[in-house]
Amino acid sequence: MILFSSFRIRERALRHAVAAGLFLTCLATLGTSGAAWASGIDAVKLQVNVPYAFLPSLKGAEGAAFASEKKEGTFPTGRYLDLSFGSGMALREGLGDGRYRLLAVTDDGPTCHGPGRKTRDGLIPTRLYLIPGYSPLFVELTLDSRSRVLQVTGIRRGSRNSQPYSGIPPKAARSLSLDFHEEPVTTRFSPIEPRGSAINPQGLAVTSDGTIWVADASLPSVVRLSNRDFGEISRAIPGKGLPRFLAWSAMESGFQGLAQLPNGKLATTIKPERRADYAVILLSDPSDWTSRAYVYPKPSDLDRFSLKAFASVGDGTLFAVESGETDRGRAVSRLVRISFKGADDLSEFPLRGGSIVDTPLRYLKSEGVTPVRRDFVADLIKAGVDKPISSLVRIDDETLLAVNESHYGVRCRAAGGAALPSLRLSPDGDLMKNGKVLPDEEQAVTLHPTGNSTNAWLLKFPKPFTVSRNR
Repeated sequence: MILFSSFRIRERALRHAVAAGLFLTCLATLGTSGAAWASGIDAVKLQVNVPYAFLPSLKGAEGAAFASEKKEGTFPTGRYLDLSFGSGMALREGLGDGRYRLLAVTDDGPTCHGPGRKTRDGLIPTRLYLIPGYSPLFVELTLDSRSRVLQVTGIRRGSRNSQPYSGIPPKAARSLSLDFHEEPVTTRFSPIEPRGSAINPQGLAVTSDGTIWVADASLPSVVRLSNRDFGEISRAIPGKGLPRFLAWSAMESGFQGLAQLPNGKLATTIKPERRADYAVILLSDPSDWTSRAYVYPKPSDLDRFSLKAFASVGDGTLFAVESGETDRGRAVSRLVRISFKGADDLSEFPLRGGSIVDTPLRYLKSEGVTPVRRDFVADLIKAGVDKPISSLVRIDDETLLAVNESHYGVRCRAAGGAALPSLRLSPDGDLMKNGKVLPDEEQAVTLHPTGNSTNAWLLKFPKPFTVSRNR
């Protein structure tokens, strides 16, 4: 946290006054149509092909009953899940004739929100890891834009110090905020710890020299990987490459989304904590890890929102997907264009208690912080993109690739039908409702197929959105 002297404040007073006016102007653009050039965007749905050999198996879900065995639905080829590779995706190279080679990544594996466990620190929510030994996968794909096919061609696993990555978050991540970090448990509610290096990929970027970067949601960190074996080379964390205030800020998770700008800087965002009325977009230069943090105000018509998918337009401009729900529960998914020109670096301003959560937007406004400019591009739902988008890839000057997360096509409930988060765990690990232990036949977890699968769309613009600088 940086404290300002009264002299510095007086010296900046005039600029703050001007910035406050710009701040209001930027706020006024939220929720409005500010980019007429993007009208007529065409969403073309692709055929996504995933060989059965690459589907995650549910054989490791001990003690869980399968709803498909009760004729409530079916999982692909029995006890297999969808390969949910929409957590991050990047273009590796163009192959000619409308064909491209891409790289994608899965998250920490198939999980479900579980019951609350009473501890000395209060009620701690749990998260069920259906395959505790799951290691996040790097997924190799080819896109044929002419035949409209996205084909999975291979899967690889990464590691750190020869230890495979684990999707189980480390204790350091879970201690950041007891309100929003869940205890990892098996489907029998036994606590589990990571084996190997923990990572939860939620964004992927591949640079022109082939360097691979991953945004990690288990901690606020950016990880550099080998393009040969996906082994970890280095990791930037708060206080060591990233702004220190990120370590003091309670949040739902670490970074979400990742893109590299033509000038080499990496863009990612912090997923807003439930009470936060803005998100923070971080621009970092990996050559020396100098970073700038920018404010993205929550749209006035949304109750909760997130920015997850980024695609670079130019050195100071990004495409992003803004998603969330209105206060009436209506789902919203918008393509927006973000400009950093004229926006203030948040890390130069004092935060109350050093925390984003404790620093409301109105306080930043009073300090003269100018947020990023946000222009509405398209309503993705109206354009025919009926799934929440988690990854964007710039294919060429007129085309973006948009991909959703299927969350492996599975959800969990108690055997009696109750939603697991509505239940509690007794000290002995039994499911309870309203203070009473449930009968034995209702103690098991049932796994239900949702029917969700990974989908992809080509978003075609009526004219180029920028001069090409792609490889």
